[in-house]
Amino acid sequence: MITPFVILEIMTAGRRMLIRRTKKPMDEIEKEVLEALENVSRMQNLYVYPNPRIHIDIDKALHMAQSFGLKYPGKIVKYRPGTGRPFGRYHEGMLACDLLHLAFALNSDCDEFVTFDKDFKDVDEGITITILRG
Repeated sequence: MITPFVILEIMTAGRRMLIRRTKKPMDEIEKEVLEALENVSRMQNLYVYPNPRIHIDIDKALHMAQSFGLKYPGKIVKYRPGTGRPFGRYHEGMLACDLLHLAFALNSDCDEFVTFDKDFKDVDEGITITILRG
């Protein structure tokens, strides 16, 4: 299951990566990003939410996300991670949107949760967490 917001995030990250790592014209970059998105859409057993095949109890998912917030609270740090230099306030750990994604996955009986976010490494909710390198 994938949400339109995740698709948008994938497209944005792909575009940024291509802009940084290549000297290709913008129209070629856009074409590559769209081709990659088409390849993702062809994957078997991948559903874009909302989808009639997926039934999510929104109230239950929100309640789960709220309880995850207590279980995986993260912390506020005042220094840039790894540097010790002042940064302002920075949240280290899972954010509310991360907790909601996890709750949606569990509420939809997903077998695996795939993410680029290393903050999911400590999650123990009976679902396989696969962290991709990004």
